[in-house]
Amino acid sequence: MPTSSSQNVANARVQRPFVGRVAEIQTFRKWVQASEPPTQMWTVSGMGGIGKSSLLAEFIKMARGHDQVAIRLDGRLSSPSPTGFLEYLRTSLDMELGPNRPHGFAQLPLLLRGRKFVIAIDNFEALRAMETWLMEDFFSRLPDVNVLFVSASRQHISHIWESHDYWQERLQVMPLGHLSQADMQQYFLRHKHILPTQVDPLIHLTGGHPLSLQLAVEAVHSGLKGDALLQFVAAKVSGHLLQDLVDESLHTAVDILTILSSTNHDVLRDLLGPTFTQKKYHQLMDISFVVGTPSLLALHDVARSHLLFDFRSRQPQRLARLRFRLHDYLQRKLLSARPEVKMLYARSLLTLALDAFEYHSDYADVTVDPLKYEVVSARRDDLPRLHAILDDWCTYSVDPGEEQAYHDFLEELFLSFPECFRVIRNELGQVVAMFISVLLHEGTAPLVLRHFATEVRECFPGENVACPLEEAHCFLAVLGAFAFDAVDYSGAEMIGALAKDTLSVSGQGIRFALVVTHPALKELLTRLGFSRRETVSRECDTTEYTAEVFELDLREDGFVRWTRRLLEAAQSAAKMGGPVAVDVSLLREALSVARSPKKLYATELAKGLELDGDTLYDWFQRSLSEKVPPAPLTVSSQSLLRVLYLECGGNVNKAYPLCNVSRPTFYRYLSVALEQLGEALLSFVSL
Repeated sequence: MPTSSSQNVANARVQRPFVGRVAEIQTFRKWVQASEPPTQMWTVSGMGGIGKSSLLAEFIKMARGHDQVAIRLDGRLSSPSPTGFLEYLRTSLDMELGPNRPHGFAQLPLLLRGRKFVIAIDNFEALRAMETWLMEDFFSRLPDVNVLFVSASRQHISHIWESHDYWQERLQVMPLGHLSQADMQQYFLRHKHILPTQVDPLIHLTGGHPLSLQLAVEAVHSGLKGDALLQFVAAKVSGHLLQDLVDESLHTAVDILTILSSTNHDVLRDLLGPTFTQKKYHQLMDISFVVGTPSLLALHDVARSHLLFDFRSRQPQRLARLRFRLHDYLQRKLLSARPEVKMLYARSLLTLALDAFEYHSDYADVTVDPLKYEVVSARRDDLPRLHAILDDWCTYSVDPGEEQAYHDFLEELFLSFPECFRVIRNELGQVVAMFISVLLHEGTAPLVLRHFATEVRECFPGENVACPLEEAHCFLAVLGAFAFDAVDYSGAEMIGALAKDTLSVSGQGIRFALVVTHPALKELLTRLGFSRRETVSRECDTTEYTAEVFELDLREDGFVRWTRRLLEAAQSAAKMGGPVAVDVSLLREALSVARSPKKLYATELAKGLELDGDTLYDWFQRSLSEKVPPAPLTVSSQSLLRVLYLECGGNVNKAYPLCNVSRPTFYRYLSVALEQLGEALLSFVSL
């Protein structure tokens, strides 16, 4: 007999409600209710767990509810040949209509008897080898009206459909994204065991990913709470997503993407070595949860959120090591980059550091994935909306009677220097959040001083902020605000995304300063490494709070030192332990396959040290081949290990004569060399 909790999980799966996908459902309803709709091909795509199968099931349910003929196939269950597919289709039609039905495509109108025919194929990618046959042969035998073919796959359908003379006019593309805030609320509230107080935390956890919603409900059914619930959902979603990775060597590339959020082929090749070819880059582009172009790769934001949480839970030491390794690489690139590309490396460094910084503030969540909210420049027609958002901000930030001064400043600054405004827009293009920061120079300083002379004097006492533009380095952060009516968006996340966007310019050597009154913001900035001091006067105080000046000086190499400090603070806070010694027997086992990253990935040494195969392979190659070996490995020990494992594949009988020593002496030297290499490896993994 199942336990009560497992029975609850089973019930949850059976009773899972369908929510969202309003546009897709309306399109289907319109087709199925039309008198003689044209035969069409719809393609539903999206990453694993995004709800493709659920949408197909809903289409089938709706079609049958209108007394139409509808069958659902699974591409994985069909033999990948025309004969096998036709047999699978025949069997499915027999189950739907009975074995005595008329057979053959010529009899299809008689079979349908005026009804419409919906064929839904899930996991369509399994039939990709048959696409040309399906298009040119199978579909050409279907009637021109009353037939709807719906495919679902993780990748976008082949472009041959879009350029086909017949099908390009009958093709409907349906890429699925995440569910809205309202859809998620509806989903959770339909489950009676979900308390209203649990809804918002579950929404934040799942991020609109349908599989995450389902797993969260199952976890609550099973009595999981807190971190246990988070780990359960993240592990399940990560496992589901990583089914896309048929090539083991792509796992490390996905790990790097998980940490950096976005990158390109050059960066991956630099980090992974020559084994990461252009072909592998294109394989990454084809993965369902990767947004890919020839020049840039990025992860879907919810996929990255779950992968990062799972990475942090399962392999915290490896995550920390990889972050430091990436920081060292990005630091070198930033310091040597051309001015026009410095911003890209600065943003990657900032994402790297702030992801490790796990402090969450209700005021601003700077750990939010940068891909979740696109930060853009404001437009001229945004001004009325910016004033409306400022009204919301004033209700909790300034004393009554001071609102107009801020509106006057916003109006004048926006009309003269619109580049000082960065915004986030909703799906309709309406501004839902803004951030105002001003680089002070001879153009902007007079305007700012007219409105906020006290604040400028407090932040930059005795300094000539009205300097030529080419000498400017003082950034005054004025305010970040979000619209109260943006109910589908997190205010803290939007302010965090805007602040991160502003901080990313500091890769060019900027000094930030702002006057702060809100206690939550003071705490956040302190943890972020801003220095703080009391204001000289009390003019900036509010009725409720005392003002202080916060400053972050990131000139010269200050930016990379600051991001490094954030990483080190995060590692220290985690109090991570590590192995005190490397097991020599495991080291020998790994060295025996040191020429194969794939085999290294499966060794007990790699698993125990939480190292991927590519990282361990690169370290062995460098340690045994570079002119200066890593301490405490000596040159003679390095030479012996290189001959044995890289040149002779671990064969002692071949190796010892090449070292000009006897077999007993060779073994004695080998024992010392392995101990030295183990210490060097431990230093590498412990950073």
